[in-house]
Amino acid sequence: MDTSPTRERQIVGDHVTVSRSTQFLIRPQNVCDHMTDTDEIKGTATFQAVLDADRDDIQVFRREHGDDKLAEALEVTIDFLNAEMTRRMAETELRVSNYAGITITNEIEEVVREMHGGDPWLDRQLRDDVFE
Repeated sequence: MDTSPTRERQIVGDHVTVSRSTQFLIRPQNVCDHMTDTDEIKGTATFQAVLDADRDDIQVFRREHGDDKLAEALEVTIDFLNAEMTRRMAETELRVSNYAGITITNEIEEVVREMHGGDPWLDRQLRDDVFE
């Protein structure tokens, strides 16, 4: 019996089915035109909460990569929460190390959970059932 990964993946349109129950949106690497304008993100209450969060990993990421990259990290975290990508895909999208990408999405996820229901912009970005 052949159980190679190529038999487990099926690409249909712009989605890839990794198993029978999981689909991820395929995104070309290094193409960021699908992303929300970072200025729009930086003007949201959620982004301000990320900046104000008393979390060392967020502050280190901000110092090393800047506010624009932090805004992109917020967007890919939302994509992760909406099941549009994995954390590993998020770090690839951000073009940062595995550790930095996974750590920042973990940290931002906690802020997003706290802000859910309190920022209309964030609530429009998240699927209705994201935290159920």
